[in-house]
Amino acid sequence: MENQMTPPEFNNAPEPDSFEKLKQYREQKTDFADDISRLHKWNWGAFSFGWIWGVGNNAYIMLLGLIPVVNLVMAIVGGINGNRWAYQNGDWRSVDEYLRAQRSWDTAGKVQFFIALGVFGLYAVVLIIGLVLGLLGSFD
Repeated sequence: MENQMTPPEFNNAPEPDSFEKLKQYREQKTDFADDISRLHKWNWGAFSFGWIWGVGNNAYIMLLGLIPVVNLVMAIVGGINGNRWAYQNGDWRSVDEYLRAQRSWDTAGKVQFFIALGVFGLYAVVLIIGLVLGLLGSFD
């Protein structure tokens, strides 16, 4: 099976029969490397939505997040590798097309993460206040 991260035209370098052909090959290869490097960014959708994002992006390894102890690990692994997995498993014409499609997942993932962080913070504040008031009330 051909590596999906390498376009077929880069599998074999052209014979350097002309300087122009070799120069064109190097420019294409550099452009492709730049595109691929853009995929190595944090994926908020995969981190926040886990298996839901995995099913939507054909990254079925994220279904391991349904296992209770493994879910936090898979969220982090998905955040790190999610862009690469979704790009490899999808039918994208370019990295730009992929990134435009993922923008909504990224935005929704950030919103969900920060809402959850706020709810957790609010819960922690209420818990601390309750503990302090409980301790103060026990000295009466």
